[in-house]
Amino acid sequence: MKNVHGLGCRLRHWLSAWGLVADGASVETPRGLLLPVIVEAEQRCAMLKVSADASERAGMRLLRAWAGRGAVRVFRQEDDALLMARGSASLLDEPCDDRACAVLCDVIGRLHDHSVDPRGYVPLAVWFQALLEAPETSGAVIMAGRHVAFELLAASSPSGVLHGDLHHGNVLWFGPTSGWSAIDPKGLVGPLAFDYVPMFLNPDLADPGRSTARDAASLDRRLALVEARAGRSRDELLRWVLAYACLSALWSRADGQGDGVALSVADLAARRLGLVRTR
Repeated sequence: MKNVHGLGCRLRHWLSAWGLVADGASVETPRGLLLPVIVEAEQRCAMLKVSADASERAGMRLLRAWAGRGAVRVFRQEDDALLMARGSASLLDEPCDDRACAVLCDVIGRLHDHSVDPRGYVPLAVWFQALLEAPETSGAVIMAGRHVAFELLAASSPSGVLHGDLHHGNVLWFGPTSGWSAIDPKGLVGPLAFDYVPMFLNPDLADPGRSTARDAASLDRRLALVEARAGRSRDELLRWVLAYACLSALWSRADGQGDGVALSVADLAARRLGLVRTR
């Protein structure tokens, strides 16, 4: 069993405390460990997650608050551990982009039907700090995104608790009863429109070998689909896509990774908005 982030001992603790048996190898995530398990008393498949990261723990609490309606069913949650249902395929495996985006819209709608106490979750303005503080030397597209982000965050619009990272890889199939449901929320607070945005950078961010998000025709089709299913205006969506893609590009740069996917999407959005000169 892996001891990534020093969490191997915590996995062993919860296996014993909750009567679980490992049902495969542990999987490392950026801020924790996942382990497929069997709940001995019920002979039920589940997934155990442990993390010492404060944002991950906030996400665990949010999953519990959603109570399996639009999100993965939580069996137990305590301290640094979460025991949840085990999903199968993600929307990364869905070959039809329209179908994947429609499912994402439906899941977001179910999550937004909840009334969740916003205390303890991260304000979206804090989440966007890297973009809001970006220097003038960051480039014309990033500067356009920064300007738009300031406007969006200052606007009065319907707000609530957000998943914050609802893309193709964070929606799994949990069988005919629960259907497609969300995992791994960030736990943010801000305008509800933001939850529709991460899908516009994917699946390319998860798999740079794909080019769906960076295709102009796909962007237009996705905008029309989300507008129809979620009632979000094309202009509002484009502005959020530009801001978030710029933020993602800055995060990638800070991590020493290429910003190509995010910056390409940002450039597309900026051109659709007429904020940068078209080629």
